[in-house]
Amino acid sequence: MIAEAKSSNPRTAAADVQPVDITVNVALSSTGVPVITFDGLTYRNNVQVDASQADFTFTVVPDLPPGASAKFAGDPIGPINWMTPGSGQPIPQPGYITDLALSDDRMVLTFTDWNTATAPLYVLVSFSVNIDYTPAGGEGTVLSSHLPGAADDPYTSHDPTIINVDPT
Repeated sequence: MIAEAKSSNPRTAAADVQPVDITVNVALSSTGVPVITFDGLTYRNNVQVDASQADFTFTVVPDLPPGASAKFAGDPIGPINWMTPGSGQPIPQPGYITDLALSDDRMVLTFTDWNTATAPLYVLVSFSVNIDYTPAGGEGTVLSSHLPGAADDPYTSHDPTIINVDPT
């Protein structure tokens, strides 16, 4: 699984409400490996919220061969994993995230982020998404955009001078 932010938005000017539209692109690489990319992020796996409230809308946009499908994962895994900014370790849903809702067709995920930081500070929302991917005529599987520290994706530092081992 490969995940990356294709294009980034600069930090917005402070306002009362900050709309955040994120496109979750699901396509096959040239080698046939499913790839998840994001448009609309501030950084690779997170969004900087410097308004008092940010209304997030994630939309799955599949670019797949005929017969293949992609949508947000449902229960029990769920569509999104929350992470600590920086280390990317999984955490429970933060209290400042409310109104999490998944559309009936599991193509749109929305939630509200309440910026609890005192200006000029800001909240950094860090996450990975889970996608139900079914190839044409094949068995479905759940893909994660990136979840460092998970059993199937060991934590790796971006700093080559650090020995990459699972965090203690």
